[in-house]
Amino acid sequence: MQPTKNNFQSTPTEATDNQMPFLFMWIETQSATSHTSARQFGEGFAAQKASFWEVTSKGEINSADRRATGYFFTATSYHDGSKEKLTFFMRTSGSVTSVYRFIFWAPADRYDALLTVYDAIVSSLEFNTL
Repeated sequence: MQPTKNNFQSTPTEATDNQMPFLFMWIETQSATSHTSARQFGEGFAAQKASFWEVTSKGEINSADRRATGYFFTATSYHDGSKEKLTFFMRTSGSVTSVYRFIFWAPADRYDALLTVYDAIVSSLEFNTL
């Protein structure tokens, strides 16, 4: 996923504005959540953003070590036709839940060519060391 312009994009907004595909990952911890699974979390997130995109597919994915079941959905933007695939994993330890979010975004004309890279990364995740 190479930049399409000769400048560094430091935020997802800059990347989308400049039509540069990106993979974004973050981990957040929550001490109180009503979501008990990655599916619940992902569906809640999709519902919050329903005015921005159409969800075109969804499903579950297992981590490579089979210690976590994740949830994904793909979406197409109402604004510009760009596409995203979002994947969520959740792990709970004691009273803290960690949410792992992975987002792949690309303009519609580059999405399919790069999707296999994203899928390979997400399907190789292992949680046995975390």
